[in-house]
Amino acid sequence: MSWYNKFKSDSKKSASSYWYDDYNTSYDYLDEYSDLDSDTLKAFKKTNDLYKLSATRRAVANFVQIVTQKNIPVSFASKSDSKTDGEKVILSADVDDNFDVSVGLALHEGSHIVLSDFSLLSEMSSITDTIRYLRSNAAIQNKEAIENGYPIPYSDDYIDNAILQKIDGLKYKAGFAEMFTKSGKIGSKITINKEIETLVGQLTNWIEDRRIDQYIYNSAPGYRDYYSSMYDHYFNDKMITKGIASDEYTDETIDSYMFRIINLHNEETDLSKLKGLRAIYRLINLSNIERLKSTEDAFNLSIDVVAEILNHLELPDASGDEKQKGKGNGESDGETTESEDGEGSGESNGESDGDGNGSGINMDAIYF
Repeated sequence: MSWYNKFKSDSKKSASSYWYDDYNTSYDYLDEYSDLDSDTLKAFKKTNDLYKLSATRRAVANFVQIVTQKNIPVSFASKSDSKTDGEKVILSADVDDNFDVSVGLALHEGSHIVLSDFSLLSEMSSITDTIRYLRSNAAIQNKEAIENGYPIPYSDDYIDNAILQKIDGLKYKAGFAEMFTKSGKIGSKITINKEIETLVGQLTNWIEDRRIDQYIYNSAPGYRDYYSSMYDHYFNDKMITKGIASDEYTDETIDSYMFRIINLHNEETDLSKLKGLRAIYRLINLSNIERLKSTEDAFNLSIDVVAEILNHLELPDASGDEKQKGKGNGESDGETTESEDGEGSGESNGESDGDGNGSGINMDAIYF
């Protein structure tokens, strides 16, 4: 049984049916037997629907308080991803008509507050801007030196040492060294830019989601049906399955890798669709995701995954021209995956989850 199937619900019955169905009654009786005129009945329904919506949202918000044991403010926003910064929670109002999914989202975001380390977000945001400025300033002065016939003042080793000094004392300095220095797993392949920064952030968020969901699933069996409903809603999607089975997202691009990775659980997943996807599948190892004990573990794993992706992308050289693809891992990419069903899950299907290009790390891409 795949990792995703642990979360997948085989029942049409709501997890909260034992109490919520009695409250969430229909208007069939009133429509059939009420002696109210149509305008009065319509006004009553509208008022009552607003009351039910408000009461339902309060009930959903209570689950955040339950899982965190804190008085965390919860708000609802239409056309928004659910997210938290550790101090407050925003839940998507697009699933107001699906109570179980909303509860699943509330539990998920609440568990981030309990289990995730938000210092990664602040450290990454500040250090990327600092390093970008350092590199930009060095590049300008090196260019001026070359134009004037002088030796360049800032070598790669000098910049690496400066970066190591900047990140010294940070909790996540080991990961930052892998990202930004020329000897790092990512830095040795490419001078990191906004796109790669965002990719690291997106994958960290996705892996962290899988880690905390597995933890809650294992430690709080009473919540499993809510998680099943959430996973069914976001991942048991016919359009996503159709896309996975198609020849779309089969070119070696960042978008293709993200689409294939965050849907590794899908029953139509074919690990031969992209070079290195099988190696990535093994790196992530969702069937043993509980081995990750911290946000730092998720961050370090995302760096390993990005390093593997970079083996198969066209990377720019120092002049900005494209060079040959990174060194591959030698695996065969022509095999089918009948014995290795893809795995994965979470509260987003990958259509959003952050794709902007702001200064430094795109914080929308790495929110928890």
